[in-house]
Amino acid sequence: MTTVAPSFDPLPSGRLEQEFVDAKPALTDAEALIEAHRCLFCHDAPCITACPTGIDIPAFIKKIATGNIRGSAKTIFSVNMTGATTARVCPVEELCAGACVYNDLNDKPIQIGKLQRYATSLALRKEANGGTPLFTPLPGTGKSVALIGAGPASLACAAHLALAGVTPVIYEKSDRPGGLNTTGIAPYKLMADDALREVEWILSHGVTLKTGVELGRDIEFAQLLEEHDAPEGIVTEARKQLGMTLSRTGDLKESAQELTAVLDLYEAEGDVYNIAHASMELGASLGLLGRLPEAAGYLERSRQLWSQLGNEHMLVQTLVNLGMIYYLQGDFVRAAEIYEQGREHVRVTSNLQKEVYLTTSLADIQRDMGEHQTALHAYKDVLDDAWSIGDAYICVYIMDAIANTHRLMGDLVQAESWAGRASAEAEKTEGDLEQGICLVTKGLIQRQQGELKEAIEYLEKAVPYLREKDARRELAAAYFHVAGAYFSLKKKRVALEYLEKVAELVKDLGYDHFLLVEAARNPLLVQYGAANKAADGYYARMKKLMKSAPSAEGESEDGVATDEATLTAFGFGHARVEYNGQEITDLEWRSEKSREMFFFFLCNRRGLRKEEIVAVLWPDMPEEKTTSAFHSSMYRLRKALYTDIISKESGRYQLDPSGDFAFDVEQFQAALAAADDPQAADEALKQMERAESLYKGQFAPEFYSEWAETLRWQLEEQYMSLLGSLSTAYNEAGEFKKSADICQKIVELDEFNEAAWYRLMSNYIQAQQTEAAKYCYNRYIQIVSEDEDVAADVADFDDLVKEITAGAPKRA
Repeated sequence: MTTVAPSFDPLPSGRLEQEFVDAKPALTDAEALIEAHRCLFCHDAPCITACPTGIDIPAFIKKIATGNIRGSAKTIFSVNMTGATTARVCPVEELCAGACVYNDLNDKPIQIGKLQRYATSLALRKEANGGTPLFTPLPGTGKSVALIGAGPASLACAAHLALAGVTPVIYEKSDRPGGLNTTGIAPYKLMADDALREVEWILSHGVTLKTGVELGRDIEFAQLLEEHDAPEGIVTEARKQLGMTLSRTGDLKESAQELTAVLDLYEAEGDVYNIAHASMELGASLGLLGRLPEAAGYLERSRQLWSQLGNEHMLVQTLVNLGMIYYLQGDFVRAAEIYEQGREHVRVTSNLQKEVYLTTSLADIQRDMGEHQTALHAYKDVLDDAWSIGDAYICVYIMDAIANTHRLMGDLVQAESWAGRASAEAEKTEGDLEQGICLVTKGLIQRQQGELKEAIEYLEKAVPYLREKDARRELAAAYFHVAGAYFSLKKKRVALEYLEKVAELVKDLGYDHFLLVEAARNPLLVQYGAANKAADGYYARMKKLMKSAPSAEGESEDGVATDEATLTAFGFGHARVEYNGQEITDLEWRSEKSREMFFFFLCNRRGLRKEEIVAVLWPDMPEEKTTSAFHSSMYRLRKALYTDIISKESGRYQLDPSGDFAFDVEQFQAALAAADDPQAADEALKQMERAESLYKGQFAPEFYSEWAETLRWQLEEQYMSLLGSLSTAYNEAGEFKKSADICQKIVELDEFNEAAWYRLMSNYIQAQQTEAAKYCYNRYIQIVSEDEDVAADVADFDDLVKEITAGAPKRA
């Protein structure tokens, strides 16, 4: 393949940037050798996991230690073709060096960035002076690919294509390549000359660069398609890598577009591995964009395919991402199930870091579901493993989570102690995100202690740290807490300003369940925002949704009860529930079984043991699965209504004794009982009418369990008996039309009820509606005509009229 000379002018001399001193001077040969020998070459190297490009860091450092500089540089460039400039600008303190195990030994971490710079710079310098090239491109395929823009991603993609024997042609609208590496990096970090030297090296592999060419102005897209015809497989792989790179650099929309297109190509080819891989990466990008339902769909597909392929490593990564998506959606039950599956699979791969993250995530769910003691044990158990993997962020996160759990339990002494430990570790690592979340926790502790001004000071100090890391979810929560503190100080105008900021961030995020959890603890603040129509009615909508957010304490941080309930349950016709006038939707119930469980409790007000409930609702389920089914349905039931809807005492579960419930089945049976009360005979007809009006159809026809079918039959028998009594009462009172209407309902349910047909005709005749009576007569004859014995016994209509008019005894 022909080497192409750079097609751009060198930078002029005497530029101001040359006056800057290198902020991180290059290592000398001796310094590099000493530093390389400090590396412990960890087997499960946390530095690799922390590296966005996945470079085998211990491998390239070991080659430096043994004097194999060329091999070291080749290890780096094989994964990252812009490894020389990356070494200077990458925030290694927060990534690979931040994960170095030396941090846990209170020692200086390995200077990974400087070692990478040493190896890549020396190797490129030797190659430029006539040394053996690091890479030899494959023979040319005669194919070419067009790339738009000469930024780092495009250059790296071009280099990989060139090495594969494809001719890349880069079209750059400016006069110099390199993108931000050339024009956007502070010179004390990276000189433009150094960036251009790396560009020249990439071009030397057979990459064609055309500067001053803008797509749409100097060349059209259709022309590019005609001029370039690379092998589809190579281009697709390059596009997949580009999509993954765009995701890691924060260009999420572009990443999603690229990966969606790539996925379509793999679908057409039937490439199962790459369908799984592209789906996993696309799901991750969509999740970061806040498009959670779409993300879950792609990740679920990836999970299925990795399972089929038996790829445990990729399956675990997918489960970690999928669990987080469900968690952010507020589906704690499904998230917990995913994380549990992840823990089962991670033991196969022996990846301790993934196991730590999965266990911590499960503890987060337990805490948010109000299982504080369980969460506390889980956090403390996993903390030792977190220290052993040397992941500074997760260690700080777990200690901060322990502090928050103690705070929610009301143990502020322990909360302060753990918050102090977490904060000290965060300051040591100098991580912005870690310091931000620790400051938020300190602020919440101060608020709970009543020190509102100190709380605001901590919370507002956290804001710039969170904003610096673009941690929008954590920032939205921090703003919400600041608003709450100002609200408590009666500075309501300032509180509204912060509520507006919260809504703006949530809109950008695309999801807000994490905020609903906090809102349930601050109902007065939400009510104030709703009353003042803050954020175009966002808080009015939140107020309606607060009933479905889990509240571990049952009261707000200001001591205001949040679980006052007004529930109306309708069992007849279709099982449904209204909470404060709003019907609980199927989406809120999450499953039919959670709705059925609620109605089972409504129909059985005594205390029930778990075993009794399971035997009724899951009679055919294997015993080992019933516990999970029970707790999942119980959680969904509580989430759909409110936390204390089901209370537990002495090992027995029952409906909230203090709850305000209205249940049509109970009212129906109460009215029947009142109608049968001899001491209230004058009220009997009124009570029967009330009972009849309540029955809107069979009880919960969508429930197929035996208990529901038995109750359904019993209620239908009671209703039929009621209709017979009510028809008789109307008839005796001379209310023939009303009696006829009741008889119509009887024959609709039981068309072979001879007594009801006779009374129906009798009522119409006595009401002088002969035509209606005759219609009923003909309809009855049609029904019984298949039974000759019955049909033969039916009197002629005229005879029947005479019989009834004459006041003959009525037939049974």
